[in-house]
Amino acid sequence: MSQLKTNNITHISNTGDPNIVLGDSGDVQVQSLNSGPLSGFRNAIINGDFSVKQYFNNGTGSNKYITDRWVTNDSTFGATASVSDVKGASKGLKLEGGSRIIRQLVELPLDNSGNASPGQFYNGSQWTFSIYANVAPDQLSAGFVDTGTGVTNIQSVTGMPAWTATGDVQGAFTRYTCTFAVNTVPVASNRAFRVSWSFASTATFTLAQLELGPVATPFEHRPIGTELALCQRYFQRLALWGGVVCMGNDANRTARTPQRLSVKMRSTPDVENLVQDSAAIAVTQTGSTTTKAAPSAISPRADDLIEVNNLATSGGLQTIRYANASVDLNAEL
Repeated sequence: MSQLKTNNITHISNTGDPNIVLGDSGDVQVQSLNSGPLSGFRNAIINGDFSVKQYFNNGTGSNKYITDRWVTNDSTFGATASVSDVKGASKGLKLEGGSRIIRQLVELPLDNSGNASPGQFYNGSQWTFSIYANVAPDQLSAGFVDTGTGVTNIQSVTGMPAWTATGDVQGAFTRYTCTFAVNTVPVASNRAFRVSWSFASTATFTLAQLELGPVATPFEHRPIGTELALCQRYFQRLALWGGVVCMGNDANRTARTPQRLSVKMRSTPDVENLVQDSAAIAVTQTGSTTTKAAPSAISPRADDLIEVNNLATSGGLQTIRYANASVDLNAEL
């Protein structure tokens, strides 16, 4: 039986990395198959192409989530921007003002005692992070962190290398990559693995990808419904429409309507930004009609269950109909 022994295989006109690298342990490194990812769900980053935008926060306050799954250090950070230069991208995040620090937290699994487990970010694992940006990024940092926007109890990866500007240049955007080895472990209270970096000047970036291994493969485009569901584990902006019968206007007579969430959240969510229907219709038993703000409150009961609460405007039975109300449910890291 004949054997062909070599270290790598590449196309005759390829001047970059080899198409196939053969390791002495039997490992095979391939940059891409059919110009796409090697397998599904390679990318640990959620909403890396900003295809999901349930909300966008721009204003005062630092260390806060500004759009689905992304956190900034700054109170001035710009807006989502159109990106037409990069193939496969339509949106990016523009950072301006302040120190332009941006990060994402990747959720860790927990052991039977509720303590952090490294999961896929085990000590010694090798990861590659990549972005397309119109300005060279500053030093990348990575490590395990607690909840609360990823600034407490940091267990940092040491010896982080510099970014590499690849030959992939599309219009004003260059693909930058950074390959690093995880050389630390989480403490019990950690809940996420964090990647964080900044830009020295106003910049827009897109197609952020964090994947296991030393090669930056083509960006993984997941179906939009899948990407939305991944985001909704952490945040949901829920539309509220309904009609209920209330017995009166005190707490003991509140109409409590249970509503299941379509996606189970990371934990029982906090209620933020209840937008009431200020012109909800309240009809009494005699047929008289008034308007009121509804619903009156939202009560989370579990990671996939809330109660929508309503009170009548006065004693006695009333039917309340409301529309175009909404509430934000937040279970972010």
